[in-house]
Amino acid sequence: MPTPPPPRPRSLGDSLRGCLTGCGCLTVLLGGTLVYGFVKDPGAVVRGFRQFAGGGLRPSDLREITTHEMVPLKVAPPDHGFQAFDPGRDLAWLMAQARGWAPDARLLRLRVVRLRADGGADLTADPLAEVDAVFDAPSAFARSLATRARTYRQVNTGLELRIARGQVQARLEWGGSRPAPRPDLTSPLPVARLLEALKKARRLPAQPLYNGSLACDPKAGWVWTFQGLSDPGPIPRVRAQDGAILR
Repeated sequence: MPTPPPPRPRSLGDSLRGCLTGCGCLTVLLGGTLVYGFVKDPGAVVRGFRQFAGGGLRPSDLREITTHEMVPLKVAPPDHGFQAFDPGRDLAWLMAQARGWAPDARLLRLRVVRLRADGGADLTADPLAEVDAVFDAPSAFARSLATRARTYRQVNTGLELRIARGQVQARLEWGGSRPAPRPDLTSPLPVARLLEALKKARRLPAQPLYNGSLACDPKAGWVWTFQGLSDPGPIPRVRAQDGAILR
């Protein structure tokens, strides 16, 4: 029998053709996946592209997502920026972002870490400073009931907004209880004024940084609680809307 010829070495053209063929198959596969995803949920494809492109989501996009992981938001900062974020003065800005998710969003609780004595938190240069605000909404709860949600991924009844290191992020919350009735927090005083009132009453220890939390008390209404970082001694609570120091 004649000896078969040795295999012909692959030329550069063969390698390029193989590479192009593989890329073409991958392109067809990805394109088909995108088309299927767009037909099934057009908004999901658009939202995914925004995240991939690094632009972040808009608050209105949060109405449709199902993930409970933190996602970046693309929003303009408040008028005073993030370098001196006063959670009392800038609460209206937070509410505006939350109402992109649900028009009837209501504040549930707020926490600020490493608040300066002047009432502002540097959410850009201070890597440990952050603001977390949690909201609920009757419409979100009703939508969860209407869709007969069965898993925690479907029970999107709340929203968390987090600001830290100059970035705004959001995450959906879940829960099975109906939002409890509580008064809306309208026209809260800036935290700077609340701390000043405590200083004048000699009820605020002189410290460079504080932590603060805002919640609705059934009897007193919306109340701030502050705690010094270097000395966690007791500091009287302060009502958010009029600055009254609670005994």
